[in-house]
Amino acid sequence: MSPLASGTPERLASALLESTPDEAAFTLHADGTVATWNAGAARLFALDAADAVGRPLAALYPPEAAETAAVELERAARDGAAH
Repeated sequence: MSPLASGTPERLASALLESTPDEAAFTLHADGTVATWNAGAARLFALDAADAVGRPLAALYPPEAAETAAVELERAARDGAAH
């Protein structure tokens, strides 16, 4: 059975991330730490999932992009997603 057919939110997110390896995609916990990380995100950030998961997303951005990261996190918390 497909994980999309009867999965938990975590399994659904994992299936989505695995199905989009050419796009950088990740999910966050409510506190802004990385919950899941795909191959595209690993290429974009030059950081594999083992090193990204559990870290605050803001820590993965260079200092000059910290404000942008904060705005995106606020948007994601408010709207449920950021782009």
